[in-house]
Amino acid sequence: MIMIDVMVPPLDEAFDFEVDENITLTDFREKIEKMIENRRKVNFRTEIRELFSFRKGMFLREDISLSLLGIINGDRLILI
Repeated sequence: MIMIDVMVPPLDEAFDFEVDENITLTDFREKIEKMIENRRKVNFRTEIRELFSFRKGMFLREDISLSLLGIINGDRLILI
């Protein structure tokens, strides 16, 4: 399990997640969107969103696990 900070610019807010490093980025993004929709009563699924790694300075491929992407404990991702 790793802790990841996810910034969500449209909401001007950050969320902390504890996730299994073997989860695919697609599943992780869906988990983020569902949690935000439940907490903030907004609909994120109407647009396609991507995750950007602040540390790596790049958008992340969705079909690969977090560990294979090199995401580590304490990383900050931005949901764009």
